[in-house]
Amino acid sequence: MINSDHVNGKTFQEYNLDKFMRASDIEVINFSRSYEGESFLTEEILRELQHIKREDLISHGFELLFKIE
Repeated sequence: MINSDHVNGKTFQEYNLDKFMRASDIEVINFSRSYEGESFLTEEILRELQHIKREDLISHGFELLFKIE
């Protein structure tokens, strides 16, 4: 599952969802974020990738259901 075709390399913040979901013409019906792989985060990995938020290291994806008003 983890290959270059599946992982786009973007962090959650790069999607700018906060700004999108605050737009006056958007009604967010449901939003959820999924995580996986936390058990694989060793101290060595965390040290090497300390410039990346832990939450971003284990983010698997998100689902957003919205309506444009």
